[in-house]
Amino acid sequence: MERCDFASVAKIIRDDLLDGNFDNQTDFAETLFSSYLEENDVLFDMGLLNRWLNGLARLSPAIGQFYRRDAKNREALAITLEDAIIPSLSDSAMVTQQIYELLIHDPSISERKKQELCRRYPCETCAEEAAFMADVLIFGMIRPFQAHDIRKSNSAATTLSPIVRDYILGNEVPAPCAHFCGRDQELKELHEALIRHRVLFLEGVAGIGKSEIAKAYAREHKKEYTNIIYIMYSGDLRRDITDMYFADDLPPDTDEARFFRHDRFLRTLKEDTLLIIDNFDVRSIKERFLIFLQHYRCRIILTTRNHWPGQQILRTERIADDEALFQMVARFYPDAEKKRSFILKFMMLLQYHTLIVELAARLFGRGMMTPEVVAGMFCIHGTKIGSKDKIRIVKDGKARKDTFEDHIHALFGLYNLSKTQQDILRCMVLVPAAGIPMRLLGFWMGFKDLNDVNDLIDLGLLQQLPGGRVALQNMLRPVCRAELETSVSRCQMLLEPLRFTCQLHGVDVPDYKLIYQIVDCTMKYAQKDDMHYYLLFLEDTFQYLEKYQYKTGMQKILNELSARIKDGTARNRALLLDCKAQMTDDPQESIKLMKQVLTMLPEINKDNALLASNLNANLGGTYRMMREYALAKQHMETAMRILEQFGLTGYHDSYSQIINYAMLLGDMGEPEKGLIGLEKAEQLIRDANPHSYDHGILLQAKGTLQLSIGDMVNALSNLRNSLYCFSKAFEGDEPLIAEKRKELEGLLQMVGLPQDTAQKLLSEE
Repeated sequence: MERCDFASVAKIIRDDLLDGNFDNQTDFAETLFSSYLEENDVLFDMGLLNRWLNGLARLSPAIGQFYRRDAKNREALAITLEDAIIPSLSDSAMVTQQIYELLIHDPSISERKKQELCRRYPCETCAEEAAFMADVLIFGMIRPFQAHDIRKSNSAATTLSPIVRDYILGNEVPAPCAHFCGRDQELKELHEALIRHRVLFLEGVAGIGKSEIAKAYAREHKKEYTNIIYIMYSGDLRRDITDMYFADDLPPDTDEARFFRHDRFLRTLKEDTLLIIDNFDVRSIKERFLIFLQHYRCRIILTTRNHWPGQQILRTERIADDEALFQMVARFYPDAEKKRSFILKFMMLLQYHTLIVELAARLFGRGMMTPEVVAGMFCIHGTKIGSKDKIRIVKDGKARKDTFEDHIHALFGLYNLSKTQQDILRCMVLVPAAGIPMRLLGFWMGFKDLNDVNDLIDLGLLQQLPGGRVALQNMLRPVCRAELETSVSRCQMLLEPLRFTCQLHGVDVPDYKLIYQIVDCTMKYAQKDDMHYYLLFLEDTFQYLEKYQYKTGMQKILNELSARIKDGTARNRALLLDCKAQMTDDPQESIKLMKQVLTMLPEINKDNALLASNLNANLGGTYRMMREYALAKQHMETAMRILEQFGLTGYHDSYSQIINYAMLLGDMGEPEKGLIGLEKAEQLIRDANPHSYDHGILLQAKGTLQLSIGDMVNALSNLRNSLYCFSKAFEGDEPLIAEKRKELEGLLQMVGLPQDTAQKLLSEE
């Protein structure tokens, strides 16, 4: 019998949502918990959110306690359900009934509790339904957690693909634009060609409407597919598959392990699954994984600007129906009918290019410029077709090159954008095509509201994506890059908060992969007009990605550093070698590189003190791993002495060094000395944040040393407090907490305690 908990109740609600309402889990969760988000400035991690809604991880206790402890918050949840969720359901009465039946048939709930939760049932009004749902949801949030087996429910049907909606997050197909029109024939041809050939390249010039056709096809035929998966191509298919969010992904997983598991699962999908790869604008020789992708058994659509000879191709030309395109203009420009003749001529001037016509219509509709003035500007600037676009389109047996970049440049120059809007677009050049959560963008750029972002969406310059994300229109990236001079110095309002986050140990963003993607776009698209800051940015982000073992991203950053630092300062060359030392798996090679770095810093000063200290600390840690304790002690003591000399003892690095030095003393048979150092450091860490991950590590170190000298009472106290710190630091992520619990239990077993005794002792208050 299914258990009544938060995930199972949320699933009943989500399964009854009307088409087009909350197409992704992020929107649903942010709406449901809107009152919590208003009081707490937090952002949900997409991967963790997936596990919450699928019952693979316990919902953050902070959310459950927020709604449990205060009647006002409980009422706010009921109001949210009544105003935002219930109107989106097809049959709220049936949803309420199913929740009631789930609750009543759960044998793990007492009859007394069932009566208490059912006091509002049966429900006569929407308000009563919302109050009943809120009561059961809150109960599900706070009751003891038991993980669901999500794959088990997907394994029943053997002739169809497993249902992936609750297993893969963040790959929902965006809805086509609201004014999509004039493509009935293309949709019919696409369906017929896809049925015949299974893998199809949808080809056409930039902005002509390929992506919208693919999205519209997914919407029109969604009932014919068990699953539809959407991937915005980043330039590396293997990376895109690795970066997908699967419900059972965990942060400690390596890139290789995650890719292997994702790829293996995708290969099980059959022809009842549709995979859309959007903006596949790459030459075949550069994308080595394509041949493997084509061996997947599902149906695949790839939208592309490039020509793919030898593949099954469906070419996308301009909308054939001029009237349909005119009606699209009329949706944005109320006076279009009065100027029909002129608008039709203007559409011809723009060569009927869908995106450019749309942007012009939005310009007219906002009252920024009349069609006559815009047409005059186009005549002044010229409308010649350039040759920058490397897109080969074959038509009537002849090859030709088209570009509409001049049109976009001319239009862009007519927008009267504020400084803030220009800053947003300039920085959005550095955001990947898959987009960024709007709230995270606003947080990083220090906005009090998102009004300017929403205005840019209304202008058609930014596009909304599932999951509350926003991205730059793909065709506009080179235009914004050129017109707004995207550079390292001009984009520091985005890059500096990101770099600052990377410097704070234990502080995470909802999507650490996004950090690397922005770094990657910065390396590709930003002018390097401040080389000192650029190298600093790369060095700090490299260190941040190291804790996630994001090896592919680290290697790309290392390659860029290698190319830029050839003749840089001694400090930069030293940092480069330090990065190389961190990338190698060979301890001897790592030691060799770190020693080489130290010889490059003969004189330690305030500018390189932190680097010199960290180098000695890392060198000492490597020697400790190799059991060369005398050398390890020498370098660790040098590292701490440098920090004290230059007043850097309050940095996170000093905490790590003290902990590592204490553990070394334990290895050398001097645990009491190590405990003295830990006692001094604990006060500093506790004052900064008593429930931090750093404090948990320090308490674990204290407990370990106390176990080694037989001080079981204090050891148990510190290990329990350590587990509490980890539980707060990883709040809501049950697998990570369980991993730390297992690690602490292992310490107790090492001193001779049986496993069940270790578990019991660690759990006692």
